[in-house]
Amino acid sequence: MTFLIVIGCLKSRRGPLLAISLPVLMALAMSFFGARPQTMAGVPELPGLAFDQYLVDLREVAPTEEIFGYFGFKNTSPHTVTITSLEPSCGCMLPQLKQKVYKPGESGEFLLRIKTAMQRPEPKEFFVKVHYTDSQPRTCDVFLRAVFPAEQIYVRPMSLTFHQLGSSPVDQEIIVTDLRKTPAEIIGVESSSSFISLEILKPTTTKTGAQQQRVRVTVPGSGPSGRQMATIKIFTDDERFYELKVPVQIFGQERHTTPLRMAGPAPMGPVRR
Repeated sequence: MTFLIVIGCLKSRRGPLLAISLPVLMALAMSFFGARPQTMAGVPELPGLAFDQYLVDLREVAPTEEIFGYFGFKNTSPHTVTITSLEPSCGCMLPQLKQKVYKPGESGEFLLRIKTAMQRPEPKEFFVKVHYTDSQPRTCDVFLRAVFPAEQIYVRPMSLTFHQLGSSPVDQEIIVTDLRKTPAEIIGVESSSSFISLEILKPTTTKTGAQQQRVRVTVPGSGPSGRQMATIKIFTDDERFYELKVPVQIFGQERHTTPLRMAGPAPMGPVRR
């Protein structure tokens, strides 16, 4: 019908008017007949987990024992989502997730804790790799950014590893550096293992004026064989950094025992008369 109207206008004197109004007439024709939707094949299915924010920026944090970041998310897929693991980029990070299975439309969150005593005073970015399944296995990275203050305590090394290669004792040192004007004092140490010996050494001062305190950790050569795990706690007089923890793993020598043979008289042969 619209096509016949256009032909009639071209044969009449209203041709110039049609040239002006032709775009309008074509738009009306398209709206009358409508566009037929076409099905797209091979469209990938969207991931099931959608996070409220993929980067939590805490900016500059105050001197404290630990900082926290919350990551909220929602299952936006028609499938059940199961979070299989949270893989942090650093051992100082402690992700906590109470619920692992989420139905379609269900929301949740996980908490990320970071021990500040292990961090140098500088901007730093961490990430957690979230492993989950909806209709298929998937991974997603979320990030936490923070600027650690100059007036801070940090511990080096973050963990200790001992290898008992002989019968002699082996020792290492834990160094607690306090960058604040009024440094904390170590008032006690404790080990979860009875065969680890600890000694608090005299504090020293670095060239920049920071106070350093050392704890000597000694492992005897006669320790248990195989791999042993322990935790060292360092207590200070600062309530914000009252307890500093350092994990320890010890690899003892494998001891192979050979059954002893009892000595006795040699077997006697037949007696001749």
